[in-house]
Formats: sequence, C-alpha cells, structure tokens
Amino acid sequence: MMIVLPMVAHEGITIQVLNQIKALEKNSYKVFLVVLSQFDQKIFDSFHLKLALDRILFAGQADSYLSVRSLLTSLSVTYRIRRFVQQNKINIVIAHAAYAHFLMRLVKSTLRSEVRKLRLYQYFHITQYKQFPVNTFKRYIINKVNKLLAKRYDNAHLFVSEAVKRDVEINLIKHSYQQVIYNALPLHVLEQGSTLRASSQDFVSLLKRRKAVYNILLPGRLENYKGQIFFINAFAAFVKKEGLLPKHIRLFILGEGSQKVQIKQLIKEFKLDDYIYVKEPIENSLFLKVLPYFNLVTLPSEFEGLPLVILEALQAKRVVLCSDIGGTNEVVRDGETGFLFKALDFSECVRKLSFIYKNRDAKLINEVAIEEELQSKFSFNKHIHKLLSVLEDDR
Repeated sequence: MMIVLPMVAHEGITIQVLNQIKALEKNSYKVFLVVLSQFDQKIFDSFHLKLALDRILFAGQADSYLSVRSLLTSLSVTYRIRRFVQQNKINIVIAHAAYAHFLMRLVKSTLRSEVRKLRLYQYFHITQYKQFPVNTFKRYIINKVNKLLAKRYDNAHLFVSEAVKRDVEINLIKHSYQQVIYNALPLHVLEQGSTLRASSQDFVSLLKRRKAVYNILLPGRLENYKGQIFFINAFAAFVKKEGLLPKHIRLFILGEGSQKVQIKQLIKEFKLDDYIYVKEPIENSLFLKVLPYFNLVTLPSEFEGLPLVILEALQAKRVVLCSDIGGTNEVVRDGETGFLFKALDFSECVRKLSFIYKNRDAKLINEVAIEEELQSKFSFNKHIHKLLSVLEDDR
C-alpha cells in the first residue's frame, strides 16, 4: 500500500494521516509513503513511525496544492512516482488532497498491464471548490481534465465530512463507490520528548503566567480563509465594548502562513500587542497538554473539511466558537456542544463572544453530550474500522 500526502507539517491532514499509517501498519499493511512538498522530520518522528527511508519518496515540490506551477512539473513527478509504484509492486494507493489526486490519476494513466490491478482511493479533506472555485478559464480546463481522469481511474472517493462529499459531487463527479469517514481523535496521546524547542518553551511559560486571565486560542494555518484577520477585528470591537484590559483577557494565534505579516501589522494598528500573541505551531502532543489552559477555542474559517482541532478542543471540554460552515457544523451543535456564528458575520461573532465571556463562570456546554458524540461518531476505533472495511472491499 502507498499513501500520497501533500506535506508533513503542523496541520490536520498530517496528524490524521500519520495516525492512520500507524494503525494500518498494526493491521499488517506494509505502507510506502510519498510526500509531495514540505517534510518536517520532527513531526514525523513524534509519531514513532518505523518506515525505512527506502519506503519514502520525497518529491520535493514547491507547492503542496494543485496550481499552474505544479502542473508544469507534474510530468517529471509522475514519472518518479510511477517508478516507485512499479519497484515496490504497489497495488493500493490512498491519495490525500487535490494535487495528489491529480498526480495519481496521471500515474495510473501511464501504467499498462498494472492499470487494472492498481486501486486508487482518493481522500478529500476540504471543501476544495469553495477554496478554489472554478471561476477562471484555466481552472475550468484543469477541472474538466480532472473530471475525465476521475471517471476513468478513481476506484473510490473518501470524504472527511458530508459537506466535503457534497462539494465534490456537485463540482467534480459523483462516484459509484464513495464513503464519508469522519476525522477522528487518536486512541492515545503521544508522549512529548524530553526537550522542547525554545519557541515552545516560551509559549508554555507565557501561557502559565497569570492563570486568572481568560485565554482564547485561535489555531491553524495563517491563511486568508482561516479567518484570523476577521477575528482580530471582532476581538478588537469586543475588547472595546466590554472595556477589557490585558490582565482580563488574552488571544493566542497559533500558526504559520502567508498572512503572518499582515496579522501582526493589524495587531499593531489596533494597539493590541499586549492582548494578542502570535506564536508558531507547537508539537501536537504538547498542544493537547496545554489545551486545558484555554477557556475558549475559536475557529472562524470561511470553509473547512472537518477540523481536527475542534474535536481535540471538545475532548478537552473546552468551549468552542466557530463559524457555521459545512464540516464544522457536523461537529458542533450551537448552544449545546459549542457556539456557532454565520461565517464572516461580524455582529453575530462579537455578540456570541460577549455572551460566552460574560457567562464564563456558568456551564455553557453539555459535556455528557460531547463525550457521547465523540465516542459514537468520532472515535478512532470507528474511523480505522471503516477505513479498513473500504480497503478490504475489492470492488
């Protein structure tokens, strides 16, 4: 079996897929891995995976997503992946995200006698057509080609949520064999190593100071669609409205990405340097350990697939405030297991933020309902059982 992954980085796809690989190896699957772009060795090592270097292909691509630039190098990458498939006699491939989907369709199209033996499972993690709508001629042509290739070469479509499934059915194809496999929490929290990066140590020290402060966490890649800039605006209005000082409340933005400079500039413009801290991502095991220090976890994205960080926050019994978008609203029930606001609705976001803060000493969420839902719908046992059932169905 071969897994094709866009990158190994601080992101939900990486965490979910590396946990899947561990489970697949335990279930007697010999896993080979193709990583298209960025590869963070420390993150990979933290999952204690025992994959020899000859079982990993580093493609070294500049982009981890399907773009015009990545199209120009797709033929050379396709050749390398095809050779890797043939050398290792791969017969099952799980490709994660759009660029991997496209490359594996090309790979399969170049195989001759092996083409019918290779089963290609396309795994969709985000409402990708909301992120990259087909609104230009170039995107129309790429999507047209992808439709033709998908109909011919995809053996199955797997989705992390019903919202992702609808997005693909409407804009790509409705496959004859498709399954929703919800993202899930891993069975065990990985133990952190004996040493932390200096940046992680600084973050933990800062977080532990003045424990009486109300702490808000906004995690995720610093990209426009993740909503950090929107939330900073809402947070600034909320702080002014409630007359809050830095000793009362702090917001931690945890992530890296293209919007980092703009986010820091906005914080300076609002004179919120003493309220808002922008920190780089931390190890997942440490992230899970510090979650209890936060009173509120927020995810104001414009679109998602099914955010793993919200599952982690619910598991830690944290109050969550999220935009009411597909995927997220399959996890959070407004007023019961968390709070939702219409995406990019400034007034509603400020209003709910104020309500949550003013009632911070009250029981705002139904912890029993959360636990029941996590166990019945989002447990890793159910997740991997469903994935294994799909892989063992040779249709």
